[in-house]
Amino acid sequence: VPGLALSLAVLGFNLLGDGLRDLLDPRR
Repeated sequence: VPGLALSLAVLGFNLLGDGLRDLLDPRR
């Protein structure tokens, strides 16, 4: 299902972005 794949991709990208933000700004 393309919609499900897209949702998983967006969710993974958001988690990756949060991880990178934590690495760049650990004082948050």
